[in-house]
Amino acid sequence: MKFTTNSHLGDELGLKNGLFTKAKQVLEKILQENPNDEASKNLLQQLAGEKTSSNTTISLKGFDEAKLITLAGSFNDWNPIHTIFIKKGKVWETSLDLAAGTYEYKLVVDGNWILDPDNKEKKSDGNGNVNSVLTVTP
Repeated sequence: MKFTTNSHLGDELGLKNGLFTKAKQVLEKILQENPNDEASKNLLQQLAGEKTSSNTTISLKGFDEAKLITLAGSFNDWNPIHTIFIKKGKVWETSLDLAAGTYEYKLVVDGNWILDPDNKEKKSDGNGNVNSVLTVTP
């Protein structure tokens, strides 16, 4: 079984239903069969809460009923299942290691793409869409 990170992976792993334990088990099996699957390694690290190098943390309050929140943006090729928020109490959190620069992004809450309600900085992409903006300083 080989997966690549794509929007359907969340369905197949049970992530979109908040089944993180099931997702970890499936990812571990995938990595036994294909230890070089970087997408699966990335997701498993996030789900396991393993610390990777990061210089940027995004925290969200609210979304109490959400089962899955992810982050899609210019830093991960707008992949809606690459970067997962983990719920810690009443706060959802994700960490990224980003080079200095300006990035556009959206939150994906249970499959719905939305602007970050806690970020007032927004930018039009020129195609009729508006994205939240994140600036990382050196």
